[in-house]
Amino acid sequence: MIMSIIEILENRVEELESDKIIKRKFYGATTESLQNLVHHMADFKEEGVDFIEANSGTILVSIRKNYFKLITGNYISSEKAIKLENKIGLINSLNSFQLKELYRRILADTIMNDNGNAGLGLIDIARKTGQKIKYNVSKVDESLNYFNFEIRIPR
Repeated sequence: MIMSIIEILENRVEELESDKIIKRKFYGATTESLQNLVHHMADFKEEGVDFIEANSGTILVSIRKNYFKLITGNYISSEKAIKLENKIGLINSLNSFQLKELYRRILADTIMNDNGNAGLGLIDIARKTGQKIKYNVSKVDESLNYFNFEIRIPR
C-alpha cells in the first residue's frame, strides 16, 4: 500500500514540479515519512483498544506555490511518544553540519534500533528539507498517543 501511495505522489509531483533536486527531496522525505508512519504505529492488542483504529494512519499532502507539505498521523504507544519527542528535539536543536555529523556517526557505529534500522530517517528528513521537524503528540489514554508529523519541502 505504501508503494502505491508513493507512486501516486511521484506521478502528481512529476506533473507539477520541474526541478529535479526538489523532486528528489520530496520523494526522499515522503518515503521516509511513510516508512516512519508504518514503523511507529502502535501494536495494541490490549482489551479496550480498538486494534484497527490504533493501527491506522493519516496522510495529507498539500502542494503550495513555495513548498510541498506532508502531514502524517498515527497512534503510538506512550513509551514510543517520549522517545520520538526526545529524538525530534535533538534533531531540531542541531544545525546542518551537526546533523551531517550525527548521521555519519550513527551510520559508522551501525547502531540498530528495535525496528532493525539505525534510526536515520528523521535525521535524513531534516537534512533533505533543511527545515525543523514540526510535530504534535496528543494523549489518548495512559498507553496510547496520537502523533502528527509535518514536513515542508521548499520549492
